[in-house]
Amino acid sequence: GIRIKPYPDEGLEALKFLGLEASQCVYVGDSDTDIETGNNLYMPVLSASWGFRGEDFLREHGAVNIIHHPMDIIDYIRYTEI
Repeated sequence: GIRIKPYPDEGLEALKFLGLEASQCVYVGDSDTDIETGNNLYMPVLSASWGFRGEDFLREHGAVNIIHHPMDIIDYIRYTEI
């Protein structure tokens, strides 16, 4: 009964399992579907330029926060109020 991305169902189940609120999380992905999924979860979305789609494609599909290295996730969390 859980719909696949971009529906938020999987993410909502993960939040429930972890005992977290969406406001405590970021969504990291590498596709337009991930951008849409993160938005549907009301989470900040970090779009990985090294993954399935490149930076230009991600920007064309609404990416706001492009990261170029996995360590950028830590920097985003450390220096951004979420």
